Amino acid sequence: MQRDPWLRCAIAVVLQGAAAHAQDRSGDAGYRRPAPRDPASTLVREAVPTPPAEYRLAHPELVVAPRLGPPRLGPGALAGGAVAALGLAAVLRGTGGPTPARSPSRRPPAETDPGAEVRRVTVVLDAAGGEALVASLAGLAGVVDLGVPSGRHGYAVALRDALAQAHALFRYAAFQSFFVDRARVSETFGWLADRARGAVEVAPTRDGAGDGVAVTLLVAVRGASPPLPATMRLASLLAVLDALVPARPEQLIGVEMVLSSSCADGRAVPVATLRAAHPELLPLAADAAAPTRVCPSCLAVVPAEPRCVACGAG
Repeated sequence: MQRDPWLRCAIAVVLQGAAAHAQDRSGDAGYRRPAPRDPASTLVREAVPTPPAEYRLAHPELVVAPRLGPPRLGPGALAGGAVAALGLAAVLRGTGGPTPARSPSRRPPAETDPGAEVRRVTVVLDAAGGEALVASLAGLAGVVDLGVPSGRHGYAVALRDALAQAHALFRYAAFQSFFVDRARVSETFGWLADRARGAVEVAPTRDGAGDGVAVTLLVAVRGASPPLPATMRLASLLAVLDALVPARPEQLIGVEMVLSSSCADGRAVPVATLRAAHPELLPLAADAAAPTRVCPSCLAVVPAEPRCVACGAG
C-alpha cells in the first residue's frame, strides 16, 4: 500500500466523503424507523384462495372436459355385465325361478273372462193401459238394428224406460238373476225365456183381481250388475229396472222382450191365470204382508216356502 500512492489517495477521499455524510443530518427530518417485523410472518404465508377461473387457466391439465353425448360403456363394463347376466341365469335355472312375495291380503289377479249375468224382470200391467203399452213395445224391435251393440243397447234402454214410465200400471212383479260363464249365457237366456212364457195349458180363471198383461225383459251383461233388493215393493222394482241396462253398449250381450203364453197376442187375461202360470209373481201393494224370502240360487224374492217357485232350488 505504501508503494501505490494512487490507492492511498482514493481511500482517503472515500473516508472523507463518508465522514461528511455522517455529519450531515439535514435529510433525516422525515425519516421514521419501521416497526419491528414479526418473525412468523416472514416464515409462514397465509393461504389465499385462488378463484376457480384463474385456477383453471393456470392448471389446464387438471380441468376435466365436459362429457358430450351419451355415456359410453367400455369393454370392461360390457364384459362385467355379461358375466353377471350369465351368473344370474344359472342361479335362476337351478332354483326354478324367483318366487314373488305376495301379501296375504292382496286379492288374486282378475280373470280374463269376468263372466256374465243374466237377469229377468217380469211385470204384470193393468189391462187399462197394458195392452197399448205392449203393442208399442213390440213395435220397437222393427226400428232398431239388433245386430250391432249400439242398436241392442238403444233397444234395451227404450224398453226399460217405457216400462219405468208406466209404473202406475204395475200390479205384480218378479225378478231373478244368474251369474254364469260366458259359454252358458245362451243356455241360461233360453231357459229364462221359457220360464217367462209360462205354461200354455193353464186354463183361464178369474178371482176378482181383474185382467192384466205379463211382460218380461231379459238382459245379459258382461260382468256383474248391482245387487238385487231383498224386498218386493214398487221402489225396489224401479231400482232393479234402473240398473238393468249397463251404461256402455259393449257390456250388453243380449236383450229380449217376452210375453207370457197366456197373453201371447198382447191381450189382457185374468190376473189369476197369470199367477197360476207364474207362481213367482208377487203383489206390489204396500199392504201385501205375505212372508217372503230371497232364494240363494237365483236371488229372487219368493214366497217363504221350502222350494223356490222361481228356479226350483230347494
